[in-house]
Amino acid sequence: METGVSGAYLVGEIEFVAIPAYSGGRLTESDQMVAFVSQRTVGPVTILELGEQLKAENVSEFRDTLQHLVEQGHRHLLLDCSRIRIVDSQGIGSLVGNWISIKKRGGKLGLLNPPVRLQDVLRIIGLQRVIESFDDIGKALPSLAE
Repeated sequence: METGVSGAYLVGEIEFVAIPAYSGGRLTESDQMVAFVSQRTVGPVTILELGEQLKAENVSEFRDTLQHLVEQGHRHLLLDCSRIRIVDSQGIGSLVGNWISIKKRGGKLGLLNPPVRLQDVLRIIGLQRVIESFDDIGKALPSLAE
């Protein structure tokens, strides 16, 4: 794959993709700057686990990866935000820009387990009703697959 992915394997319907920067269960200091830790597919939904930071330093990787997936036909994306600790204004801008781009292409982008601070920022700028957020993957998958 062109996204820098080192390997993929299937377990049932779920495709797991290993991203080289991921160090087996915990992030090292250098790993904290990667936009994505892992990627897997469940039915029509591609789940991307975000790293600890979505900042100016990695918004290009974030944008390029999402756009590449959409070009490959992955139009239903769920961003697992459970590791996110820091999101700067460029990270928010990239999130919104990608949501718009994916929506224009007939896709959906949702957030899984966004931290309270990210939820607060989305609420303050009026996007909590625009970008769907979920606390439960069981609710997220059917909603995004529609």
